[in-house]
Amino acid sequence: MPITTTTPAQFTADTVADIYRRMLVGNELAPHFRSEVSVTKPRVLPLIDGDANLLQTSVDNPRIGTNDSGAVLISPKLLAVNEAMVFTSINVDDWRADFPEFQPSGNMLDLTLDGEVSGAVMDIIHNRVESQIADNLIQGDTATSSTLKFTDGLLKKIDADADVIDVANAGVITTTNILAILESCAQAIPTTIRKRANVKFFMSYGTEDIANEANRSTQQNNTLLNTGDVSRVFNKYPIVPLESIPADRIVVAIGDTSKTSNLVQGFWFQNDAANFMMYKEAMGDKDWAIIFRFLMGMQYRTGKEIVNYLGT
Repeated sequence: MPITTTTPAQFTADTVADIYRRMLVGNELAPHFRSEVSVTKPRVLPLIDGDANLLQTSVDNPRIGTNDSGAVLISPKLLAVNEAMVFTSINVDDWRADFPEFQPSGNMLDLTLDGEVSGAVMDIIHNRVESQIADNLIQGDTATSSTLKFTDGLLKKIDADADVIDVANAGVITTTNILAILESCAQAIPTTIRKRANVKFFMSYGTEDIANEANRSTQQNNTLLNTGDVSRVFNKYPIVPLESIPADRIVVAIGDTSKTSNLVQGFWFQNDAANFMMYKEAMGDKDWAIIFRFLMGMQYRTGKEIVNYLGT
């Protein structure tokens, strides 16, 4: 009787692109955070001080540090990424009868799986991984041992940044204080960015529900308005609910996919045999292991243009 071996199956290039788009660049943060790709080491984000005035007195022979500003205005902020891994398994026998692509092909000494299998498997797991990645990018803390340990997220970084504008703590967010808290956040937005269309209020879905209920009970329809392109706005600023934002937290920042976005997420992974594959751990196994390694991280350009509320 012949001995059956298996050949590791690399994910196809199309599947790699799809996973990258849906799980990393395609997470819930994608419309509001600029995505930097192929980040294998800290990436420099150009930063101009939020208080800087670039218009200066014209001189014939300008020198750094001798003009009106007295300092170099453009400086670096580093976007660092940390490694994480998806590792699970699937028994193709469970799928063999209904899905031909799950039938191993090749001779008895060299079995392989059809490339469509990798795409089908990712359809099964992508929703769970997508939300876990977004949670890490927002709430992550590498000092913990929890499922949020894979990167230092946005909230950890802004809480430790003295430049971030912290709104006075009015307590846990309720229907009785939410409108006043939103107004305090709006008033705290720096004048240099108040006219920007991409300034957004980020909060949890629960906090958005509280704001809607407060608005209905007080009939302040001129405060929270329905519009055609966004679900809600407060004093012209879009309200963006995110699953990854915890309750009693509001963050106001410039957020979109352009280079002007203050919020940036970074990723890397490579389709090679060490990082992205399906294989059997032993010849007699029915289960196929599925693995891909990737790097992810979160950063923002300047704390001076972020308003932060944390109710306790």
